[in-house]
Parts: sequence; structure tokens; C-alpha cells
Amino acid sequence: MIQLEQLTAIALFWSAFFLTACTQETPPVYTIVQGTVPSETEALSINYQGEWVDLAFTKDGSFVDTLVIDTPQYVFLSTGDYEIRIYASPGDEVGITLDSTLSFSGSNVVINDYLYEYYQSDQELNGAEFHGHKWFFSKNETDYIQYRDSIKTAWM
Repeated sequence: MIQLEQLTAIALFWSAFFLTACTQETPPVYTIVQGTVPSETEALSINYQGEWVDLAFTKDGSFVDTLVIDTPQYVFLSTGDYEIRIYASPGDEVGITLDSTLSFSGSNVVINDYLYEYYQSDQELNGAEFHGHKWFFSKNETDYIQYRDSIKTAWM
């Protein structure tokens, strides 16, 4: 015969099993990134969670993408010639309009405007003609050292 302790142990085991088996999975939270880029844009890609993905966009330059992110993070949008850093949180709807200027809409518009302003002032500090490392490192040695030293003193 089964003793009372054994019955209790079996009942506790099955109770714990059924209680843990019935937990619901939380559905993913989607973040929507949408907007427009100039119609002459040839390529559009987005980087989030460390991976670049090509985005489809229409002839008029509009695009929409749904991201599955579980923590707030930076997302990068690139047209090939231009890269935009965006702050996105789970559940956000981020709107981007890139024509002669850049404008944001959505729940983190203040943060994204600040990031863009900071980027612009950083670029001005580094020189209006500085458009990437290739320009900087392709200078001859004398010009390279002179420009490098001018950047150092600009931060002081």
C-alpha cells in the first residue's frame, strides 16, 4: 500500500508541475520605425542589436520596419551616405523624415532631437569637411599631424 507521505509527495510533485506548466509567455513588444528618405536614395539599412539589415522602401522614399527589442537601445539608420542614431524603447513608434533637414516624431522625439543636435555640433567641431576616417587618414603625414593636433586643442 502507498503510505500517506508518498501520496503527499506525489501530489506535491504534480501540483508543482501543473502550476509551472501553466505560466503564460509574454508576447514580444514591437517597436515601429517609419519615415521617408529622399526618393533618390539607393539603399537603406538599419542596425539594431548589432546586426545590419536592409530595409525595403518605396519609390517615394517611405519605409516602415518593425523591430523586436526588449530593452531601450540605440538603433542606426543608414542611407549609405548618411547615418542617423536613434534612441528606441520597446513599444515606441519612431518617425523619421530625412530631406534637406532631419526631423523626428514619436514618443522619444526630445531624446532623438538632442542626439542629432549633439552629432551636428560634434561634426562641426571636427571640421565641416570631415566626412569619415578615409578623408582623415588619407592626408600626407604633415597635414595629418597638423589636423590631428588642431582637433586635440579644439577640445581644451
